[in-house]
Amino acid sequence: MPDHLHTSMAAFDTSAPEIEEASLCSFALGQEILLNQPVYACYTCDPGEDGQPLCCCKGCAHKCHAGHQVQFLAQGKAYCDCFQRPGCCQIIQESIDQCSALLTAGGTCNGCLDKDINADSPIGWMDLHRAPVLASEEGAGVAANLVDLCEALVVESKDTFWISPNTEARCPLEAMALDIFHYHMGRWGLEPKEQSGAEWWVQVKELTAPCGTVDSPEGQTPGVDLHYDKDEVVAEAFEIGLYPDISTVTYLTEAHGSAPTAVFQKTAEEEVDSPIWAVGVVHPRLGKHLSFNGKFLHGAPGMLVSTAPYGPAEGAGSRRVTFLVNVWLRHKPVGVNPLPKAIVDQVNRVAMSSSTSNLMDIALYLRPDDSSVQELAVDKCMLPSNSDVDIDACPVISYVIPFLSDDVDWKKDEEEAGLSLAMWLPRACKDVQSNDAITSFVIRYADQVSAAFLVGEEGEGGEEGEGGEEGEWEDEGRDDDEDGLAEDA
Repeated sequence: MPDHLHTSMAAFDTSAPEIEEASLCSFALGQEILLNQPVYACYTCDPGEDGQPLCCCKGCAHKCHAGHQVQFLAQGKAYCDCFQRPGCCQIIQESIDQCSALLTAGGTCNGCLDKDINADSPIGWMDLHRAPVLASEEGAGVAANLVDLCEALVVESKDTFWISPNTEARCPLEAMALDIFHYHMGRWGLEPKEQSGAEWWVQVKELTAPCGTVDSPEGQTPGVDLHYDKDEVVAEAFEIGLYPDISTVTYLTEAHGSAPTAVFQKTAEEEVDSPIWAVGVVHPRLGKHLSFNGKFLHGAPGMLVSTAPYGPAEGAGSRRVTFLVNVWLRHKPVGVNPLPKAIVDQVNRVAMSSSTSNLMDIALYLRPDDSSVQELAVDKCMLPSNSDVDIDACPVISYVIPFLSDDVDWKKDEEEAGLSLAMWLPRACKDVQSNDAITSFVIRYADQVSAAFLVGEEGEGGEEGEGGEEGEWEDEGRDDDEDGLAEDA
């Protein structure tokens, strides 16, 4: 039976077409572990001893209870009751077999998920760090060489890769992933388990090229859509959310036009229309390292790019390059495998021609650095009171950011369709310059009127905000009595 249930957004991609959506029983995955998933009630089957209806997962609702009176209850932490009713679950063996197949592919989805899979991340929200080896004047050459390696990798593959903590690095990028993994394990006093490891990848955004996102059409700044990191295969096969414990971003460039990373205090397990009380905005700076709770909604919206010039100007060769590592403590995401040897060899060939000797011995010497973070508050008194207000003189800017653009390669869940994130940000978050000591911000919202929200298609936006642009925003769902969003959001 469900532990706690609530309406929420099922933020799951569907990127493994060989697995039929919602065709498997989640009990085979976690047995009696309470996992975040859609929960259904069957009113045709006999109720349990407590008189409550049988609760089941999405797979069983569609397969085992086809033709029954089935109702969606909520998104919440639960396990499927169907298997515990004799003869009820018709897909349990198929589901167990699929779990075994997924395990063979390198995952842990064989019905023996770590019993502490739901344990909280050691990071409550987000932290900033510094990599002196990259931030120093001498380190600029090291960073440039690492950028060359990242560019060589994305030519070959844009996948994410896995490296275990007891594995010897075969190229400088694997060495950097392990360095970041061990830094965070040591910082929080954590001991790796059998399933622990680093999922890592790189992103290279040409700042003059189209990105394929709503907020960055051709000629504008490329960004990264708002999303949740998760085990993609498990999400599709079982409609279960398994998230990394710690997500990290290391910035290897700081060219003008680079979108900042935005981290929202919002998880997929929360009610979809609940207020978002805080957001972190981190502008790229060479050697900056961001870590945050891996469950939180995040992205790099192009519309948040600084309006003040800093770093190299946009143009040929101008790019946003980041190195990303997700720390998994209790689960290895299915289908995420080590970097193929052929690509390892290619990366090493580029490394051998670099100006930095012994890139394989790279150590970032990460250290906490909260000195460059400024906390800002937003309340309803700061918002424009009517359409006659001079927007340029307003201390906050309104944004409506698509949750996932229509041009992304993966499929949206039904509850994701039409979702956008509406928020107010202080102008100081956007007007950062190259000589500013403060380039990272934590914005806290004082009341429900000013708080950020996920809104549906019918949510009101400003004239320019609807297409993922900034502008004045008049939301009828926010009023002076702080009722929050309108019901249709």
